[in-house]
Amino acid sequence: MLGGIGASVPFAVHPAMPLGPYEIRRPLRAGGMAEVWKARETRLDRAVAIKVLPPDLTTDAAARQRFECEAVPWRRSSLHGHGKARRSEIGRR
Repeated sequence: MLGGIGASVPFAVHPAMPLGPYEIRRPLRAGGMAEVWKARETRLDRAVAIKVLPPDLTTDAAARQRFECEAVPWRRSSLHGHGKARRSEIGRR
């Protein structure tokens, strides 16, 4: 779904697209500044969620900083619900 979940600005990901060690599967939801996509982590063959900024915000330093700051509280805690370990990565394509 190139073009995002009802977004006026196209996102840079689409189903079946490889993104590092992840394979994008389908959109899950859209928020104020990003979209969340279901993906498969190919190294461990597991389902993950990938949060993606639209291309026009990747060059906006304030938007990138906000995006990265949102990941910090989630990343600091190694266990989330039901005793499942999580990890997060921040990267650029």
